[in-house]
Amino acid sequence: MAAGQCASIDSTSDDQNLVLSIDRLAQLPSSWNTKVRESYTGYIASFYSGFERPSTMTSLIAVAMAGDSKVDFCERYGVTITDDDWLSLNFRRIRADNGEIKSEKGIEAMTASEVSMEFVKAYAAERKNGVESTHFQLQAGATHELPGSTQGRIRQRGDEDPAKDACLTHAEYMHHALRWVLYHNNVQRVEHLLTLEMRRDKVEPTRAAILKWMIANGYVVSDSPNMTQIRRLCLPRLRAKVSAKGINVFDPTSKDTRYIPNLTYNSDALRKTGLTDQGYPADVWIHLNPNHLGKVWLLHREGLVEADLQTHDAELADLTLCEWLQIAENDRLERYLTAGKRLEILANDGTARYDSAKEAKAAKTRKQKKEGESPSRRRMTKPEAAAKQSQLDEAQRLGLNGLPSASSASASNDQPFGDESSNEPAWVAEARAARAA
Repeated sequence: MAAGQCASIDSTSDDQNLVLSIDRLAQLPSSWNTKVRESYTGYIASFYSGFERPSTMTSLIAVAMAGDSKVDFCERYGVTITDDDWLSLNFRRIRADNGEIKSEKGIEAMTASEVSMEFVKAYAAERKNGVESTHFQLQAGATHELPGSTQGRIRQRGDEDPAKDACLTHAEYMHHALRWVLYHNNVQRVEHLLTLEMRRDKVEPTRAAILKWMIANGYVVSDSPNMTQIRRLCLPRLRAKVSAKGINVFDPTSKDTRYIPNLTYNSDALRKTGLTDQGYPADVWIHLNPNHLGKVWLLHREGLVEADLQTHDAELADLTLCEWLQIAENDRLERYLTAGKRLEILANDGTARYDSAKEAKAAKTRKQKKEGESPSRRRMTKPEAAAKQSQLDEAQRLGLNGLPSASSASASNDQPFGDESSNEPAWVAEARAARAA
């Protein structure tokens, strides 16, 4: 009996029909949850709910969440707690069935974290220390009372479709699920777990109080978790590019090199690595919790570098990756369906500009004809301009540029030769007339 000695892990359906946070008429895929449960007390160390099917990835995320603080996690869903309300635990042994975590990647990740694995035989739920019963308690105690619940049954012919009542978002569902988890850990009484030593110390018969007493009295085998190593081994890894603007993540659902829109990450720690100052985009790998888009961790030679989401929309950081990918897919579909309308508007605008210009030119021509003005000369072509310049150069060479015109020449011949009065000012002519008198 020791805190952190052993835990059981298992996944199950949320039994919910959920809707998109921006459109309550748009349904989301079925969601699944994975729990990590401390073996002796039944304390739920982590609760991961997402739209990914149960797999090694979801199990490793749940293990990573068990060792991390839950304060920010609960705050995203409107539940305010302290670290003392939901303890962070690191386990030495994890017991599971022959399902999600039993894979090469899962075993390697646990081995690298110095966590041993135990796999129970098929159809032996009692050997997983009650994690199966915890699924039922959550569903019966909270989630099956919510609208849109499947009640854990497959719809048969003639049954009402529970999806017709779907109206809750994933965040709203998580709010109620987390409240039940906190009740299970901190409020529900478990007198049968108290030892005589605990009774002498007046320990409150709750899972959290028993676990805290065990830790305070040295009944513990787990060290403080190394979250850098846990994130590197347990969180899913995605391709990305880092540039001067920060980290842009590639869409994992696309075969093309398409970025997930509006997901750009940056931080002072990232800028200190020098990756944003290279002058060209560099391929990198990042670790991301699909349940929270607010942070990523860049795999760098100096360790994991944390980067924050750069956005003006605070709610985007709290969305799940599945929800945001569906919103982005809806945007692309709407863009495709409305492409014809946009082209029609652009074509109408182009036709309007052409008709307007044509009408303006016609009005100008009518005005010029009415006032007797000749239209403006057309511009000379390059050959015509070259010929004109050649004529001017030849006239300058022959000295013909300074000759008077024919009319000025004939007017000058009518004047007597040597008559200076033609060029004299008026006051000179008056003075000349006075002397003659």
